[in-house]
Amino acid sequence: MKQAWGAARAKSINRSTDHRHLWPCRTWCGRPALDTYGFALPRTWAELARIVPQMCRIAGISDDARRRAVDQMGEQQAAVAVAVTLQKFDRQEVTSPGGYLRALTERAAAGELHLARSVFGLVARNMTEALN
Repeated sequence: MKQAWGAARAKSINRSTDHRHLWPCRTWCGRPALDTYGFALPRTWAELARIVPQMCRIAGISDDARRRAVDQMGEQQAAVAVAVTLQKFDRQEVTSPGGYLRALTERAAAGELHLARSVFGLVARNMTEALN
């Protein structure tokens, strides 16, 4: 049962057509970085999409890289990709956030992007760190 639920959530993250509640934002990978930079935790996809330009400015991601991500992935998936990038930048796991987002965009174009893995991996890491 748990695996089926997780698989359904992964599909919702990987698609840009799910307009329901922004599930990942309650416990997700980007929350610590969002808190660090003073963002209110988004409750909807629209709220997340609205703060993407500010997240890009903080991380040094160009408008061109953001637009290409949106064009290739759609607004929701690109917003998650930017949030993952910001979180990894905040954790000092990414030194070139614009380059990282462009690489994610290229993977999306090739059909090889699996954002759910990144989201769930960061959630697991954050939860483990919180317990220690």
